[in-house]
Amino acid sequence: MKISSFISLIFLWISFFSHSAEEKENINKKYLPSSVSPSPSSVEISPSTLEVSSSEALNSKALNKEKKKNNPTNFQFYGWINRAFSYIDTGPASKIIAVDEDNSSSRFFALGRSEITPDFTVGSNFVFEFQYNDSYKIDIDQLDKSVNFAKRQTEFYCDHKKIGKIFIGQGQTASDGTSETDLISLGPALTSGTIEASAGGIKFRTKNKVKGPSIGSVYSSMDGLSRKERLRYDTPVFKGFQCRLSHARHHEKDIAFFYDKNFSAFTIKSAIGVEKLNRNDHQINGSFAIALPSKFGVSAGGGRRHLKKPDRKTPVTYFSKISKAFEWTKKGETKFGLAIGQAKHINRNQDRTNII
Repeated sequence: MKISSFISLIFLWISFFSHSAEEKENINKKYLPSSVSPSPSSVEISPSTLEVSSSEALNSKALNKEKKKNNPTNFQFYGWINRAFSYIDTGPASKIIAVDEDNSSSRFFALGRSEITPDFTVGSNFVFEFQYNDSYKIDIDQLDKSVNFAKRQTEFYCDHKKIGKIFIGQGQTASDGTSETDLISLGPALTSGTIEASAGGIKFRTKNKVKGPSIGSVYSSMDGLSRKERLRYDTPVFKGFQCRLSHARHHEKDIAFFYDKNFSAFTIKSAIGVEKLNRNDHQINGSFAIALPSKFGVSAGGGRRHLKKPDRKTPVTYFSKISKAFEWTKKGETKFGLAIGQAKHINRNQDRTNII
């Protein structure tokens, strides 16, 4: 059984940003109609009044500026729409479908942050996604026509520069992203999880149109515990090293280690995670990336899942990629990449999935 090809092209990515209160005030001042300002003929101002008013205004501005400096608080509201066309060819049939790309689904962000002291900050993250025809769920003869609105992150955090950072609520676990370390990133177009998110629901078929397992059931990037309702702690970064721990429900817990360092000849970045999946099973995974000043990069990752089941082989996966960035125009970089990978025994013994 095989799928001849699958191509997903992201054709639209729109980000919109809200203005801060200060920016809105400046905009109002700039575009406010002149009719709202008193005309010179209708108001008389004595030199003494002008002097006092100007002095008070300057003092007020200085006081407000000092308050903002001592206790800066900001809010951000933004989002994006990420639609794509998927071309699916199963051999007996082919089709083009408009989807919402699950690698980086259409989302809305509401983020808040307040600096209590120069060393201590608190904040909250609210991230929601809205999808129609989720690329992870659709098949050539089965669309996901429902509009899915779901929370991705609803969390509160405290961050101290010397002690570390604590998260409470739903969000990324400590090990989330440990299989996707990259330095010359092609974004959602090419990661170790691209094949899952872009084509996870598509089923293999024989020449006689008999359906087999889906791509998502026989391939996994083993990228940690993803997002959970959890308690998480991140240590401060020390000489490029950082440790993260989190504890979720149903015996799920993990620990991850990260290293990120710039050298004169190259930059290196790496991560490794150890996860307890449930009461009996656990997993270890990791990845690394190296980039040269010429903007050529190499990255690789993989994982092993240990299952306490009789006669069950150990699921394993690996993924590697080379990529190169070019600055042909002043508008931005153009990047190319080539990746290969393989997964074994994910769904059952003797399963093997090759990707390129």
